[in-house]
Amino acid sequence: MELHYLRVYESVSGGWVDLHPLHGTDELPDNLEACKLLAQKGYRLQLLPCLNQEALELRQKLLPEVFGNKNPDVRINNKAIADIKKPNNREATKTSVKNAIYRAAQQRVEIVIINLHQASYSFSDIKEALLSTLRIGRNSSIREAWIITHDNNVLIIPKKMINTKSFYAVLNCL
Repeated sequence: MELHYLRVYESVSGGWVDLHPLHGTDELPDNLEACKLLAQKGYRLQLLPCLNQEALELRQKLLPEVFGNKNPDVRINNKAIADIKKPNNREATKTSVKNAIYRAAQQRVEIVIINLHQASYSFSDIKEALLSTLRIGRNSSIREAWIITHDNNVLIIPKKMINTKSFYAVLNCL
């Protein structure tokens, strides 16, 4: 039982979203929203299947680069594995963003995508959350945070950029 990916969205920029039929249904609306926004920027995304730990053969075939029995959300450009997080309520606080990054790190992903498209947030909350969770020695699997802003911009913040002049310049785009 392999089941194939289905193309569910294509953008004029060349990006697309493919959905695996075994992707988690409870998280699909939020994940699809974020992936469509990223596809509009030209990214090619695969929403990954959610597999139980007993499905070893299927896991090796569909998720060879995924750590252990983890179930991250998306593969980007057929390379990087990411987890998509969205604040539970309409306001993204320092704590909710920190928790989102921590939960993504538990999935052992390289990239955390934080969808703030429909959330209200303050510059200082996002800055403080990123500074405290992405500094050296914290959440070691994560090498980038991608922030989808309320105006559909995607801010890509590499971990090595934290607490540099470039970091503050990028955050000014929030």
